[in-house]
Amino acid sequence: MLGRRNVLTTIPENRSILMDNANFHKGKPMKQIIKDVGHTLLYRSSYSHDLNYIKKK
Repeated sequence: MLGRRNVLTTIPENRSILMDNANFHKGKPMKQIIKDVGHTLLYRSSYSHDLNYIKKK
């Protein structure tokens, strides 16, 4: 199994990573790993039901 840092290095450089608002996505280690491999971290809005594909079924 690949570690987080290894998975992120397989993504082409200078990409934006979109995450939900889970606590472990907002921690300093996650932010630092994404920054270290050269990506930008973005978060979805807190309530965005229109982006939740499960709710559309």
